Amino acid sequence: MDNQYIICNNCGAKCDIHDKFCKACFSTLSETEFEPVIEGIEDVELINYIGKKSDYYLEKFAQKKGKWFIQWNCAALLFGPAWFFYRRMPKIAIVYVAVLILLSSLLGVVLPVVFNADVDEYFAAKEAYSDYINSGGERYLYKEPPYSTYMIGLHPTYEKLRDDLKEAQSKIRLIEFLIDAPVFAVNILFRLFANAIYKNHIIANIHSNKNGTSMKNAIGGLVAVNLVTWIVSALLLQIPVVSRFFEATSTLINWL
Repeated sequence: MDNQYIICNNCGAKCDIHDKFCKACFSTLSETEFEPVIEGIEDVELINYIGKKSDYYLEKFAQKKGKWFIQWNCAALLFGPAWFFYRRMPKIAIVYVAVLILLSSLLGVVLPVVFNADVDEYFAAKEAYSDYINSGGERYLYKEPPYSTYMIGLHPTYEKLRDDLKEAQSKIRLIEFLIDAPVFAVNILFRLFANAIYKNHIIANIHSNKNGTSMKNAIGGLVAVNLVTWIVSALLLQIPVVSRFFEATSTLINWL
């Protein structure tokens, strides 16, 4: 066991071995504080396995005793799959990425097919709107009482075409949200459960690997993830209905 500090069982803070009270929650420290952070695994083994930032993870694991829990981890939230590769969890990282790619691919094909009529409506509304604007028909001259001066105003036809295009664009944005929201939710869930996944991984593998980090794995994994994502995206764009949908999302008029 590490002989430099102990972990408070009440709040998980790291305390000096000679402290009588926890510096974070002021609980009394006793011999029970020398129990290992993870039952059945000595803290020295955890430190050797985790490597960099071992103090941080010992403190985090001490705060949560269950198998599954949500916990804040800035590195996992920022880097996602790259963090899993860096912490030598390639199988979990691959599953993580595969779920994201499969979900986004499935939704990216199915929803544009289901809402194909809305995509057609968008292109028709955009074409009608563009033709009218290009012809200069958005404004017209009219007389206002006492009918002695000419005024310039918006033509009712222009307003109708603009409203139709706004409605069509709203439908495209809804389809885009229905694709992105589930993918985002899964992405966030993996990141919020990152510490729990890491803890379970350590319990299962601590006796088979004594090196807890690998920058080579992180960089290589990130390159592989981006390459696979690019290939899948390129293949999806070969499907006409998907290509038309993404063409619509890329030509939305934001100032409407």
